[in-house]
Amino acid sequence: MNIKSFFNKSFINYAVRQAYFRLKDIFGLRQIVWGRVACVGRDVFYFVFDEANFKLVNIQKWRLDSFADWLGGNNLPDYKTIKSFIIRQDILPFIKQEGGASWNRYPDFNFLIMDSYSELTDQKFINNKFGWYFFSHYGDINHGSDFANIFESQGLLDIDKIAKTYADFFSWFFARYPDKKVFFLHYSAKLDMRDKFKERVKIIEQVMLSLALKYENIKNIMLDDEQVDYYEGDDFPYHYSAATEKAYAAKLKDLSKV
Repeated sequence: MNIKSFFNKSFINYAVRQAYFRLKDIFGLRQIVWGRVACVGRDVFYFVFDEANFKLVNIQKWRLDSFADWLGGNNLPDYKTIKSFIIRQDILPFIKQEGGASWNRYPDFNFLIMDSYSELTDQKFINNKFGWYFFSHYGDINHGSDFANIFESQGLLDIDKIAKTYADFFSWFFARYPDKKVFFLHYSAKLDMRDKFKERVKIIEQVMLSLALKYENIKNIMLDDEQVDYYEGDDFPYHYSAATEKAYAAKLKDLSKV
């Protein structure tokens, strides 16, 4: 790579933006938002909230059945042990996030934005020797003999445990932060032909709608099927089109009164 291509415009713009954001953070000039969102949730958040003024502190693969352990600093996964087994390099930062509950470093936050993706799709893998665990998609891992010797696969969150998992988390959250809003974005299974995921989506929707009756600060964000379409050139059922993400963003903007 030559000097000219290295210092291209996009690289400089990115570096300058990050330096600007860091400077604002030093002086506390960005509002903190706790996040537990995957790619769609992140995109939707930044459609509505300007990154120059809002810092998203996100833990993408923090499946909620682990929140008590991780907030207490227990069973934290060892990133160095995990990373050699991860096939997709682009998800390594999300695996690394699992090694520390970064919310603890930002106790003064504005609101929480979440989505249903981790309880919908992430699987649990337990270290056989030390008992700590991490979450990932099964297909993002090299399941060779070494992995099988080190980790036990426990699969998706049991469908019968979804209701209690969400109830426990929000009981903890609103006991400590009764005035904070939670915006919960529901992934749609319209594009997924697998019945088990359609069932999981429906159960999560029912659980969250019920919890919103108990906690008025829970704001559910979901779309009708006709608003959901594939991301252009991508047949993965949970990568949505720009129009779909903008439809989610419109609902978030309305609910957040931005």
